[in-house]
Amino acid sequence: MKKKTIKISIYGAVIFVILILFIACGPDVNTLTYKVTGTASTVNVTFRNVQGGIEQRSNVSLPWSLSFDVEGYGQFVSISAQNQGNTGSVTVSILANGNERRTSTSEGAFVIASTSGTWGFWDR
Repeated sequence: MKKKTIKISIYGAVIFVILILFIACGPDVNTLTYKVTGTASTVNVTFRNVQGGIEQRSNVSLPWSLSFDVEGYGQFVSISAQNQGNTGSVTVSILANGNERRTSTSEGAFVIASTSGTWGFWDR
């Protein structure tokens, strides 16, 4: 009878530890923010959305930003913005949980600033 009780206790403890690890290591949700700033009057913005598709916003006034949640790691993210005027600068940035990870600036008529990276692998 004692051997059965010990086995059940060990199995129960193992299941409990696995359950705690599963809860603690659940999906890692982070906030991705695309940001466009500069002196350009309006820009066209193109970015990769959370589903992996490409979206475009036309004649956007600056500053502009968009945030959404990203689960896990390894997703390709990108943003570009094209100045729609004869003068001005355009800066695009990718932020991970509020920390700037990628940035690019262009200046002049109809220039394009573009940056990209792999979510969670910023130093590679």
